[in-house]
Amino acid sequence: MYRTVTLALVLAAAANAAPCTYDPNDHFLTTYLEAGGPAQALRNQYHNWMLTTLGAAPAWAQTPIKSLLIAGSHDAGTFGQSMSKLPDKWAVTQTHSILEQLCLGSRWFDVRLRQGTGNEWRIFHNNYLFETGDESLEQFKRFIEDPAHHEEIVFVRMKLDGKDKSALLQHWVQALVQNAVDQRRLPGPKRFVGGFGVLTPAEIHAAAQGPGGRIVLVEYPKDESAAGENAKPWLFNYNEDQTGTFSNKVDYDKMRAAQTEALAAAKRDPAGEPFALWWTSTGKAGNLNVRANTSKLWPAANPDDSELERFYVEQGCSIGTFLIVDYFGDHGLQGQPQDVVMKIVMDHNARSLNHRTPTPCTP
Repeated sequence: MYRTVTLALVLAAAANAAPCTYDPNDHFLTTYLEAGGPAQALRNQYHNWMLTTLGAAPAWAQTPIKSLLIAGSHDAGTFGQSMSKLPDKWAVTQTHSILEQLCLGSRWFDVRLRQGTGNEWRIFHNNYLFETGDESLEQFKRFIEDPAHHEEIVFVRMKLDGKDKSALLQHWVQALVQNAVDQRRLPGPKRFVGGFGVLTPAEIHAAAQGPGGRIVLVEYPKDESAAGENAKPWLFNYNEDQTGTFSNKVDYDKMRAAQTEALAAAKRDPAGEPFALWWTSTGKAGNLNVRANTSKLWPAANPDDSELERFYVEQGCSIGTFLIVDYFGDHGLQGQPQDVVMKIVMDHNARSLNHRTPTPCTP
């Protein structure tokens, strides 16, 4: 059986912590961002951005997920320092912890866990290992159970490497069951349809019973579901439910071209699955300096015109459902006065919900 002792201990220690407020004893919030200034201001601005959006446009609750734009994190758990003695520049893809990313606005998480000795699961990237699965789970649980996040919806794509996948998935379901979307609670024909893109935020919220926000668990199986019958009602299938061209191991020009082509194809099929735009370029073998390769995606002609903003405008301010990046919320890397990803997310949703199509399209 999967061990739960670690999770119980860390949750007990953090039970009274406000998830997105500075706490000198909370290593998930203090390791990479300081207490005051821009860091806390960004947490305050985006930790409940879905609630803010709903307040400005009540139509949000009745809009299919595939028509919205949601920020996401590629290899979300690979922050800090790995357990390897080799250079982490080959494996680290995020500056901030999962909890920080949640507080900064990310709502789609690429979580990859590998089973090791003693039945311990850890975040992995290639052969590099990071925090434990229980530490990752703790951060999601703390955020989503907080009453301040009662309108937030978090998508977690779980890619598992190990023989006990079923036990691990059931462990996460059991820990998050009060806030996890239960497909048996979806209305009529939407039960077990295998796709979350057709669901609205209102339907997602009704498909769980606990206070706080909602979490959509998405399995990334190579073949059939590994979860077993007891976990299936809480799991969606990534391969069936999402389109998008992964842009990982190519340079900027090829990444941009591939994303443009894939996005155009998705737009020709508006009834299809949610589209994920991967704005990532970790590099090829022999040149796996992820931060250096990622920095090429962000150069700007001026402080208000990044590469991603130009791409967004060129695509008519419509780039799919999920905008997935490395180094989510890293302003030093973006070199912009605002968080570019969240700026685009908020702009797209305002346009979609208010049916605004100004010309020219500008974020």
